[in-house]
Formats: sequence, structure tokens, C-alpha cells
Amino acid sequence: MKSKTVFFHVSFSASDLLDSETRFDDITGELINIGIEFDNWFHDEVIGCVGCTFITEKLYYMFKDFGEHLTGINFAKPIRFNKGYNAMENYPDANIPCFYYMNMTGKLLVDDFSIFRLNGSYNCVLSDTAVKFLLNNGVYSAFGEMINNEIHEYFEIYYQKIKKNNYSEVMPRLFLKDFI
Repeated sequence: MKSKTVFFHVSFSASDLLDSETRFDDITGELINIGIEFDNWFHDEVIGCVGCTFITEKLYYMFKDFGEHLTGINFAKPIRFNKGYNAMENYPDANIPCFYYMNMTGKLLVDDFSIFRLNGSYNCVLSDTAVKFLLNNGVYSAFGEMINNEIHEYFEIYYQKIKKNNYSEVMPRLFLKDFI
């Protein structure tokens, strides 16, 4: 008997930005000509920035080898990776790995990876299976919490907490030990 899937609101480290040549296609709703400018990178396998998620080449191949059963995602390789001013100043010899754009296209509360949009914000909604996969494969800077009630209600309460905390992060860090 299969247990009921539990879903989480998940946030990844977000210190890096899309570069100035990245464009949003108003017709398809997708990013085109994707590039990232690294200013600070915490050596995590996932970076989240401006409603986008990027994964290292290592994690990309883990998805290909072991994550084929996960639903709601597809990948595109970003075109450019540049070091920002802080990275050039503080880490001139640092190697930046190849990253892939992880497009979450899943149906909300059905697929393992999906996005909930509210008031211009993009929120990652992942199944417990997806969270376990990421935590098992080098994702250390993920924050999140279980979605316990109806999804619109959950996010209304979440944004009230964020506003009350002056827009600072209010979710705890996710640890693999909590999922085993």
C-alpha cells in the first residue's frame, strides 16, 4: 500500500543572479538566453534565483541515472556563466561547475516538482520523494516546511509571517535525517 504523498514549500540558496542578457519570453512564459552571474556560491548542488532553479552538472546526471521516476521537471543547459565582481575579487581561481536550468513544469500537488505562483512570487512545491532525492544528492542549503493545509491558505499565512519578520526567511533548513 502506497502512503500518501506529502508536499513541501522549498527554497534554495539564492545569492546569484540571472545576467543582464537573460530574457523572459512573454508568449511562452519561459526564460530564454539564460546566463548566471556568480557573485557568491555556497557550493551547493542547487541554486535558486528569481523564480528559477539551477543544478550542477553532477546533480543533473544523478537525475538522469536515478531520478527518472521524478515528475514535473525538464532541463536546459544555460549558455553563460560569469563571475561577478565579488567572486573575481575574493575567489579569482575558483572553478565554477557547469549548471543546468531546472524548469519545474509539474502539476501542483500531483507531480514531484511544481511551482505555485502568488502575487508575483514563484514558490517551489516539492514532494517528499523529491526532497529526499535532493538531500541524498548534495543539496545542503535547502529550506522548507510541510504544507499542512490548503495550498492558498498555507501561502497566505506564509507571506504574513514573512511580512511580520521584515521579509527575512522563516523556513527551517531541511535535513535528510528528518526524512529517513
